[in-house]
Amino acid sequence: AHRLECTRRSVETGTPQPEAYLTADRFLRDLDLIAESLEAGSGAAAAQGDLAELRHQARLFRFHFVPLEVRQHAARHLAALQEIAGPSGIPLATREERIAWLTEALLSPEPAEIGFSGYSAETREVLETFRTVRELQDQVGEQAVSTLIVSMTTGVDDMLVALWLARGAGLFTPGERNAVSRLDLVPLFESIADLEAAPSTLRDLLANRAYRRQLEARGGTQEVMLGYSDSNKDGGYVTSSWRLYRAQRELLQVARRAGVRLRFFHGRGGSIGRGGGPTHQAILAQPTGTVMGELKITEQGEVLYYKYADPEIAYRYLEQVVHAVLLVSAETSEHGDDAEGGDEIPEEFEKAMAPISELAYLHYRELIYETPELLRFFHSATPIDILSNLNIGSRPARRTVSKRVEDLRAIPWVFAWTQCRLIVPGWYGLGWGLSQWAEDDPYRLRLLQAMYGNWPFFQSLIDNAAVALAKSDLGIGSRYAELCDDPRAYNAVFVPIAEEYKRSVEWCMRVAGERELLDNQPEMQRSLRLRDPYVDPLNFLQIELLRRLARCADAGERQELEQALRLSVNGVAAGLRNTG
Repeated sequence: AHRLECTRRSVETGTPQPEAYLTADRFLRDLDLIAESLEAGSGAAAAQGDLAELRHQARLFRFHFVPLEVRQHAARHLAALQEIAGPSGIPLATREERIAWLTEALLSPEPAEIGFSGYSAETREVLETFRTVRELQDQVGEQAVSTLIVSMTTGVDDMLVALWLARGAGLFTPGERNAVSRLDLVPLFESIADLEAAPSTLRDLLANRAYRRQLEARGGTQEVMLGYSDSNKDGGYVTSSWRLYRAQRELLQVARRAGVRLRFFHGRGGSIGRGGGPTHQAILAQPTGTVMGELKITEQGEVLYYKYADPEIAYRYLEQVVHAVLLVSAETSEHGDDAEGGDEIPEEFEKAMAPISELAYLHYRELIYETPELLRFFHSATPIDILSNLNIGSRPARRTVSKRVEDLRAIPWVFAWTQCRLIVPGWYGLGWGLSQWAEDDPYRLRLLQAMYGNWPFFQSLIDNAAVALAKSDLGIGSRYAELCDDPRAYNAVFVPIAEEYKRSVEWCMRVAGERELLDNQPEMQRSLRLRDPYVDPLNFLQIELLRRLARCADAGERQELEQALRLSVNGVAAGLRNTG
């Protein structure tokens, strides 16, 4: 007890205590010694009681309780590199130059510690992050924080810059035979273009001499994170889903050819527009070989309450997840470890999916990125400006002060479309892609129906879109659209949305063989019917509040209206069980 108290004081004050446990392993050894002593004597029963529970907790939680992960944008790392190394005349202008210099610098035995003085606040913050990781590991153990996620990874240099900064903080030591690394580096592929380039990026990364030492020091396992939110915002629901699916297969092939074990980290959001939907169904829809006895996914704060607040529901949810992981892993084992990876799906399924995705992508991009009136409509007809000021999420609503669609973060983007009951990120482009590919062709319609019945990925694609469509309400959405006083913006944005909504509903039902939307998901269908009478009035109240706020000039009254709007946002989100 005394040593534990010293350990606690050491962690809380940051001042080493002479009698404190330096690592959780030493504490565990003492517990094991006590248990062995009891079992050797007459205290076997005592060893199986509270002591056994304490040993289990110590193994599971150690001294840090839960592990943390650090995430930073690749551009922030690059800016730090250029400020630190650029003045020395090192060529860093092109990606090729950066890769060449970083590789040699990482392999060099010369000391590489980076100081803090003389740099901008932004660079000091980056350096301080790496130093804090090292200090946390020194204080409570390496497992406390051992993962760095490099967001918006676009090339090998993004990963090498992160490794170089890690080395400068003492987290990586190169050595031809005995390299030491205290940090896993995880690329995060987010945009459609980055997902398409991900296999070649990973191939080049695994072939890099310096990075191979990092990988070998971490046990030969490479984790890759896939971004569902930004890929959806970039390319729409259909293309995002398809590119994520293909990227997993191709990344798995690259890793197997390189003799590296690959673990996927799925950055799924709570809403369908950000990769949400039934988790067990999503697991079953993963490509063969990508789930091998383990699964790593994000659980958004918005879903924690209704998934885990009730112990029985939490147990049932975890039971479904474990069942799906075991089922998919067992099926993979039965088929054997194919060196090339890939699915056992009919070739014609994939040949159909490619043009459908391309058609959906072009239709989505035309509305979101090629319609000049889109942003005017979006700011007039949705509560995006209120959402941007809400104290939610871990980051600002926008990456920059610009008001371009590209700079708006995915969470408020999806949240705003959800609040106005149009939920564009959850289905837009699907109806166009299906109808343009299969219209007036009975064979292609039958093929789509076969894909729905025999391909878990495609069934999940259709079923999740159907839920988003069912949560959408064109009548309520039209009332929000009327808040936009620009007829050109209304016609350029809402009219295509309304047409695509009807088209998507029709084709979801045709493909799924339904007479009414969600006939194949009766529990969800019933749940939405029960909830809608309570949610709809909140939407009408929100519309009126937005209308009054737009006309209001009095500061005090505006404050009251904004508070009422925040409450309406909470109500609609709770009723739909979706935010962003």
